[in-house]
Formats: sequence, structure tokens, C-alpha cells
Amino acid sequence: MKISKQLPSKKVPNLRDLGGMTGADGKQIREGRLIRSAQLYNATKKDLALLETLHIRKIFDFRNAQEAKEKPDPSLPGCEYTNLSILDKSSAVSWEANRTDPAPKELKEAKGAPKSGAEQMCEVYRDFIRKSASREQYSRFLRGILDTEDGAVLWHCTLGKDRCGWGAVLVEAVLGVSREDIMEDYLYSNVCLKHEITGMMPILKKLLEKMHMVNAGTAVVEAREEYLAAAFDEAEKLYGSFDAFLEKGLGIDAAMRDKLRARYLI
Repeated sequence: MKISKQLPSKKVPNLRDLGGMTGADGKQIREGRLIRSAQLYNATKKDLALLETLHIRKIFDFRNAQEAKEKPDPSLPGCEYTNLSILDKSSAVSWEANRTDPAPKELKEAKGAPKSGAEQMCEVYRDFIRKSASREQYSRFLRGILDTEDGAVLWHCTLGKDRCGWGAVLVEAVLGVSREDIMEDYLYSNVCLKHEITGMMPILKKLLEKMHMVNAGTAVVEAREEYLAAAFDEAEKLYGSFDAFLEKGLGIDAAMRDKLRARYLI
């Protein structure tokens, strides 16, 4: 299996199980253990019932503190919640999934921004590598997965596309998923979020035109190959290789990688 499986949910878009993806030595990622999603704030009773069947033991919320406060996650029985703010407010791209006012305050205030939407998104992905705070939080996330002996781990941001998407990339890379499958799985967010993206565009287009950023809307709400490539290139430029980035940038050495693979591959 090349990509993650979308789980049926009414109000939690981009809810996906990495189980079944092919990792190191042809082994598969265990099903029902590694779950990614958009924010959980709008979850219905049926959505929450589904999440409870997954026996989620830890939730990692990659939104910043303000986002998490405004739209808090619901409580799940037996589940530990941790807020890991990946990006500071100056660089966060935190589209709201309610489709009424999808653009973050930072974008509204960036009048006359010189970079295109795609260029800005590439910079966000490079920040995942360059910013020590981001690296520290992703390191805590991976260590949290390693420390979870039973049940599932779920991580999310707002739409589950960028901050959450990079978290999924890291998990898949550590577990030995091929670069090609990682890219395909990353781009699958465009399919899972088609309804949300379509709903955002009319409002977002008008906003960006006022800011003289015509045609930037699609760029900032889609997952694109060039964004992920920018992060991979930055990691290899700064650390020499992606494996070196995992070890030196995130503190995930070969022994920890092997433990993660022993726990999550079958």
C-alpha cells in the first residue's frame, strides 16, 4: 500500500491511518496506531465515537497556543493531550476549516507582500528545518510516539496539511517509507480536503486580490510537490543528508529509529 487510508468522518477532514503503508524491508506500518487529521474541534458525536474505537492514547496538536485556545480539542477518555506549537505567529499558515474567514491574521496584515503564495509556502516548509523551535517540537513528537507502548497516537494542525503533513513525513521517513510514497501520501491531502479547499476559495480569492496577490489562493491551500521538495532540499543543504537531519537536527539516532520500526512495522 502506497498511501495512508482515509477514515470515515463527517466533521474531521483529512483523518487518515498510516497503517498499511510499506516501510523498511518491505514491512507494513501497523494499522490503527498512527493517525493524522485536521483539527478535532468540530467533531460530531459519531466522529468522537470513531476516535474512541481507535484507542488513542496521545494527541499532539501542532497549532499555536491561540489557535488551540480558540478551537480546543474535545477530551477523549484515556488520552493525553499535548500542544506542540510548530511555527510562531509570524510564519504560521493556519487556515480555518469553518470556511467563513479562512485566512490567518498574519496574511491579512501582510499587505503588499513581495513573495507569491507558493514562495511563501516554500519558506514555511524550510522553516520546519531551519527553526530550532520547530525542530525541538517535532523531536518531542517523535519521542512521544516512541514512548507509546499501546494504543494509537494522533497528530493534527488545522487542516492537517502542512504542520501535520510534515509530521507524517517524518514518521514515514523514520519507518523507511520510500521518498516516492511519502510524496504521494503528502499530496493526498488535496483529495481529502477537496471540499474544504473549494469552500475557501471565493472568500480567499477576494482577500488576496485586495492584497495584490492574484492567483495566490490555490497555492496557499494546496499541498504541492515543490513545498515538500523545499523542506527536503533544506535538510540536505544544512545537514548533508536527510538521515543526518533526523539524527543531528531532531535527535533521532539509529537506535531510536530501530525501536520505532520494531514497534510500528509488521
